[in-house]
Amino acid sequence: MFPWYWKYVESLSASSGLNNFWKGIRIQSILQSETTYGLLGMNVEAMFFGNLVTLSIILALIAYYEARKSRNGMLRAVLYLSVSLAYVLLTAANVGAATLLISALGIECLLFRRLRILLLVVYLSLFLGVFWLVGLVLEKGQVRSSYALEDNLPALVNLVQLYGLGGLVAFDRIVQDPQGIRPTWSIWRFFFLTANKLGAAIDVPSLHAEYTMISPAMAANVYTLYFSYFPEYGWLGVIGIMCFLGTVLTRLYTEAMRGSPAATVLYGITFTGIVLSGFNEQFFTGLSMLLKTTVLTLLIYKGAGILGKGKERSVVPLAASGGLYRRA
Repeated sequence: MFPWYWKYVESLSASSGLNNFWKGIRIQSILQSETTYGLLGMNVEAMFFGNLVTLSIILALIAYYEARKSRNGMLRAVLYLSVSLAYVLLTAANVGAATLLISALGIECLLFRRLRILLLVVYLSLFLGVFWLVGLVLEKGQVRSSYALEDNLPALVNLVQLYGLGGLVAFDRIVQDPQGIRPTWSIWRFFFLTANKLGAAIDVPSLHAEYTMISPAMAANVYTLYFSYFPEYGWLGVIGIMCFLGTVLTRLYTEAMRGSPAATVLYGITFTGIVLSGFNEQFFTGLSMLLKTTVLTLLIYKGAGILGKGKERSVVPLAASGGLYRRA
């Protein structure tokens, strides 16, 4: 599907009227994601290719899991991730690459029962490379594509500071003045959007919240995952929702540790939400991705058993350090 996807991305950028190819993609993608269509007015092309990118991530993670069960499967695993990375890079956003790489790292940790430092460094370097590339082509902050790398380096470091730590500082603004920034990350967002697609007319605000100053010279619009809970439900709501999430994620982690392939892949996705919790909320606002992952993994691993072609295979490590497994 990639040749068709490339043509779609080209037409998407061209429709923006901008000379910057990547900015055109980003602006039009945001516009389409925030446009509500009813059943009879759906933008079928945008919906199809948007789901194609999501599908590439899910299938790449499933394929990564299967490849890494083999002692010599690392090359195939990298190939699967590379194909999906090509898709997500053409969204001109960081979130797809972050989901793909951090989820793969989470799957790796579950399979080998330990954090492999070398792999952590490789994945972190890859993500920083993607992060800086997106910042460069979109000219975020003080980054300018016309500047030399050494001139852009301080601005790129500031971008890491801004997105890595800015959310923590910005959330303090919400704590001090809950009405100061309009809450836009509702935990019911997925259900509202689904209702609108079925013909409802619910006002669903953009996920892109207002900016607030986090230093005398820097502004940010990320507020940690608590921005989804605190403005509407207060501290008691934060505690209750986090307890609920903790219970669900612990159950999922337990099943993954027992060797369930579906649970392992799904936990890889939620692992991304945990790692990026200081940046944004990916559990309720990312419910669509989680549901699609659940359905697809269950179809793949449970479907064969239902059709009588076999049962779900679970993998239990015999020696995590050596990568040896037995089938259960």
